[in-house]
Amino acid sequence: MKSILVFFTICTLTSEELFDNSSVHSLNIQFYNTNYDQILQYYWGNDDKTYELATIEFNDQIYDSVGVRYKGNSTFFFTQAYGSPKYPLNIDLNLIHENQNLLGYNKVKLSNVIFDPTYIKETIGYLTESYYLPTPKTGYVNVSINGQLIGLYVSVESINKQFLFDRFGNNDGTLIKCEPQFQYGEVYDAFPSLIWYGSDSTSYEYQKGYELKSDTGWSDLLELINTLNFDLENIENILNVDRVLWFFAVSMIMPDLDTYTGIYMHNYYLYKNTLSGQFEIIPWDKDNTFGGAQINDIIGQGGSVYDIYNWDPFQFNNDMSRPLISQLLSVPIFKKTYIAHMRTILDQIYNVEFFQNLAYELQSGIENYAQNDPNIFWPFTFGNYFQYNVNNHLITFGGGNWCGITSTVMPRIDFLMNLDEFNNQAPSILSVTQENDVPNEGEQVTIFAEVYNADTIELMYSIDPHTSNFTSVQMFDDGNNNDIIADDGIYSVVIPFNEGGRNVRYFIRAQNDDALFLMPRTAENSYYEYSIGYGEDSINSIVINEINYNSAENYESGDWIEIYNNSSQLQNLSNWILKDQNNDNSFIFPNNIVLMPYQYLIISNNQNLFLQRYYNVENIIGDFNFGLNSNGDIIRLYDENNNLIDVVSYQNSYPWPTQPNGNGPTLELVDPMDDNFLPNSWSVSDNYGSPGFINDSSELLTEEFIIPEKFSYKRAYPNPFNSITTIHFSLKNDLLLSIDIYNIKGKKISNLKNQIIKSGNHKLSWNAEEFSSGVYFVRFTSKTFIKTQKLILLK
Repeated sequence: MKSILVFFTICTLTSEELFDNSSVHSLNIQFYNTNYDQILQYYWGNDDKTYELATIEFNDQIYDSVGVRYKGNSTFFFTQAYGSPKYPLNIDLNLIHENQNLLGYNKVKLSNVIFDPTYIKETIGYLTESYYLPTPKTGYVNVSINGQLIGLYVSVESINKQFLFDRFGNNDGTLIKCEPQFQYGEVYDAFPSLIWYGSDSTSYEYQKGYELKSDTGWSDLLELINTLNFDLENIENILNVDRVLWFFAVSMIMPDLDTYTGIYMHNYYLYKNTLSGQFEIIPWDKDNTFGGAQINDIIGQGGSVYDIYNWDPFQFNNDMSRPLISQLLSVPIFKKTYIAHMRTILDQIYNVEFFQNLAYELQSGIENYAQNDPNIFWPFTFGNYFQYNVNNHLITFGGGNWCGITSTVMPRIDFLMNLDEFNNQAPSILSVTQENDVPNEGEQVTIFAEVYNADTIELMYSIDPHTSNFTSVQMFDDGNNNDIIADDGIYSVVIPFNEGGRNVRYFIRAQNDDALFLMPRTAENSYYEYSIGYGEDSINSIVINEINYNSAENYESGDWIEIYNNSSQLQNLSNWILKDQNNDNSFIFPNNIVLMPYQYLIISNNQNLFLQRYYNVENIIGDFNFGLNSNGDIIRLYDENNNLIDVVSYQNSYPWPTQPNGNGPTLELVDPMDDNFLPNSWSVSDNYGSPGFINDSSELLTEEFIIPEKFSYKRAYPNPFNSITTIHFSLKNDLLLSIDIYNIKGKKISNLKNQIIKSGNHKLSWNAEEFSSGVYFVRFTSKTFIKTQKLILLK
């Protein structure tokens, strides 16, 4: 039975997503024990996390031996108090059947939306947070139990090993749930405040203030708390500070008063990323976004709704009962960055139009289910508040208060924009330009930035994909070091790194005495980047196109690499050489290996295993006598004269896709024309990959070209081309864009466009008749991004 369920899940993963806010899934839970409700209420009352077994029917598909239990705190308490059957639920798919999952997820949390007549505040809370830091995904599920409709739930991705691996590329670090270990109604006298209570991890304050979710890790938590309170200058070595500042910025702007910077300190996780050695902060439980039901606690303490609107983002500056925010804001550069992040949120999304449109869009897909929910919270049964509470503060029958969405945003903006910290004159960065967009080893890369009203301008760069720490290099406008004209507002710096095979990330930070500005605005979460090649020979018509470096246990096929002949010419691969990062690990291709135009070749380290899984693949060679490293490796391809033909340096962590590391999918190149050294050129395969055939994501390029969120390009056609090719790109908004052609040396040879281009789909032709055959690049440059596409001219 288990293998059938696993096979079904894999096959359906491509056709629907569990966490899709535009649709509603159906779920019927059939408990084995008819007394399940009494048992699960008893378990909750005794803080017992035991599951009851059930069969679930999800969108007409059956899964057996699934664990289900009640969860929540106040959401459970008030559900019980009002006699409703709509308890929040925790569902474990692989409690009995290992690897059983629901559309790729083995554990799902279902929130009962008890305090929200709009059904969307929690969804919007997670969505807005996800723009700026790793956050659980959400969706909607209409739940029945034993055939009886219970109502509409918000499904929330569980923060577990699966979540950690997907977001950080590892899941064996310390995981702490920062939640007081009390039941609703008990006296809370310990909180996850990160106050230092001594070195004994068994002390009451630690044991009742935090829940250790990993097997070990108390010592890691105490090290973090000690560093935060007593060794602040080293805090960035152990904590991803910038991500915490984003967490505070989003929580304060919305506002969310049910988190560390709200009324109570809870509802977040800390995870020690084993690749970086830094703790990451992960938000949790966003159902009180925009104030939500927290207004009732404030009124109970003598306040009013105006305390929600006027929640001060600087009120904890010197409050050592909340050291995570007070200590960080005591560092001037951290405080300026915190303010810059809040400014970015205000400029990008925090306005009435954005949230009203988002709210109506979300509600349009769930309205019928919400209106037919038989178990909405009792105070909401006296009126139709579903859409009303989007734009209005709600006072229900009996006096309960419920903050609206846009009705909170409007006065909140007025309050924030009148704060002194938001009226300081910040620097402005008008443009960022990179000279030599496609550098090879040893070549110089100069960055230019047009900046005004700043005393210090820094280029922040990193060559380590795992850590959040960027190195600062000062930029100058003095006419030296490649700065062309002194005092013209254009600052420059040469990036002090040019080793081949590296990926370089960078952003610009400008500051004066009062404020700070970043470009891109969402740095460090986004940045400019480029890769350093090994020379002209690294670009060829033969490309590394798909990689399987760590098979799933239930679909072992050995390690293998797919290469692709991306040309119209037959290629003789006899005596070519494959190597990984270790020069001693090499595999020489047999004689008489010929690869036809636009065809694939598999290189395997275990042909027998491979062919057991992919019996219809004929073009395969092997066995190479080494394995690919699941922690990341370099794959190098040489011709018979030892010329480097192609190289890929993959990682198993962000920004590379992480699912291929033992979960089943492979790492596949989206487009053979893309630069396969860049992580964003790679995607995740459907199922177990497509060796010997076109990649799954490449097939998507042939579908209708939909206008994306910001900017995107489709592959040029034809490419390779003879003299003329057509370049396709798309813009969501009107944008000042420069489109240029560069040769393999990084020299600009032609400008195709340099103007404001309207939103929509666009195409333009490049006539390369005057140029010789070879590799060229089309470069799209705006104030906030640089994108490059490879072109091959054949004559």
